[in-house]
Amino acid sequence: MGQAETSTILLVPTRLEAHLLFGREPKDGEALKELPGAPIFALTGFGLAAAGVKTANALHRHPGITRAFLLGIAGSYELGRANIGELVAAESVVVDGIGTGEGASFESADALGFRQLEDLAPGPLALARPKTVKTQGRLLSVAAAAGSCDEAAQRQLRYPSALFEDMEGWAVALGCREGKVPLAIVRAISNAVGDRNAGAWKIEEALATLRRHLPILLSP
Repeated sequence: MGQAETSTILLVPTRLEAHLLFGREPKDGEALKELPGAPIFALTGFGLAAAGVKTANALHRHPGITRAFLLGIAGSYELGRANIGELVAAESVVVDGIGTGEGASFESADALGFRQLEDLAPGPLALARPKTVKTQGRLLSVAAAAGSCDEAAQRQLRYPSALFEDMEGWAVALGCREGKVPLAIVRAISNAVGDRNAGAWKIEEALATLRRHLPILLSP
């Protein structure tokens, strides 16, 4: 099972997530021979800046990559549609916090008419959509996770189509776009957005679901 060369890369933000997904902590650039196609593992670090840089570096080091997956946990804006312990695939990703002001006075760069890159039009970045994950929706990437239910509600007003929240997806998607590698983002829901009681989060249970689904997700 597995092979020496691979065309798939698995991008994971933290070593905790990697350990729970693979039962160990793989080395950066290691081929995971226990999984279909022996995909390459790469740690992105958490947060937008680290994730974008590390993704670009990983794709540069492995020029034969033809598809990428960003895997890990996320918070849900809609419990009942994206429940704790379930998997969600991102149809598209938008970013919050790039613009002017904060809170209710925040205006996004898109709303102000500024493009992040010359050829990047305002609006969400489209993503590859794995058919094996039933629940799909828009991902909102943020520099800082919502600190309260009120802050989560404010973000929902600005991005009413957002289904779940992470801290890496937009930057990873931008890195893959620049590297011309299709990206799918699959997150396991560990908590409600704005719930800062980490003791109530279900990280292990959520990632156990994603771990069981990996062979199906990676099948050709």
